[in-house]
Amino acid sequence: MTEKPLLFFNTISLIFLSIGLFLGIGITIEYFETLRVDRFPTAILTICLIILSGLSFSIGLLMNAISKVLSENRRFKYNSIK
Repeated sequence: MTEKPLLFFNTISLIFLSIGLFLGIGITIEYFETLRVDRFPTAILTICLIILSGLSFSIGLLMNAISKVLSENRRFKYNSIK
């Protein structure tokens, strides 16, 4: 099978997660030093990127399961013709 949804969506998830963590580390360090978050839009962007990463990973798992079921159905249909 040529489709690999798990690899595709996990790559996207990893990109979102790495950008989110890269932006979030500075905000977290700033918060622990001053107990304030001055870069609030960056904090919102970080949270959204991490949520998108989780959604992308979940979609990858679902699409992988669906593709496996579809390939099994094709194989069963092919074997029932013989």
